[in-house]
Amino acid sequence: YLALTMGHLGDVRAVPALLEGLNDPDAENQMNTLLALGSIGDKSAVPGIVQRLGSDDPGVRKMAAFVLSAIKDPGSIHDLQVALNDPNDEVRWYAAIALAQMKDASGSDVLMKLIDRSYLQGLVGFSLEQRSQLLINAVKCLGILKFEAAHDRILALSQNDPDLAVRDASIEALRKF
Repeated sequence: YLALTMGHLGDVRAVPALLEGLNDPDAENQMNTLLALGSIGDKSAVPGIVQRLGSDDPGVRKMAAFVLSAIKDPGSIHDLQVALNDPNDEVRWYAAIALAQMKDASGSDVLMKLIDRSYLQGLVGFSLEQRSQLLINAVKCLGILKFEAAHDRILALSQNDPDLAVRDASIEALRKF
């Protein structure tokens, strides 16, 4: 929890200690440390974060991709592209989101799956709210990319989705096309 506190304070002087904390063998501690590094947002931490994309623990890999989406350092693009082939769905999702936020469309096929309600319904262990949030994030990212192949599906979501937050995100994304 010290790592989270350090991240909350946002002081870049904590980055070296946090990077050292990534060597902790406990996956939960690594995830908390990654989250703290993401909160600080210092690009000097990116090599250490990228290294965690290769962790044996899928939770650590997922958190690394998530944190890279917050830092948005183009130096992480190649490693995030590699993470698009991760065996874990959530790692692929966060890698695609991170790439889109850096205007890299290489994860667009992953994002297209996330705007498909039938795909989302098949996800086991995700609440309705979590599924909607995934859809909203994917819609926003496809809007950032101005990904033309998604336009009609986003338009349909803006008009017909039962979740008003999804409709709002879709309308906002369409404004970017």
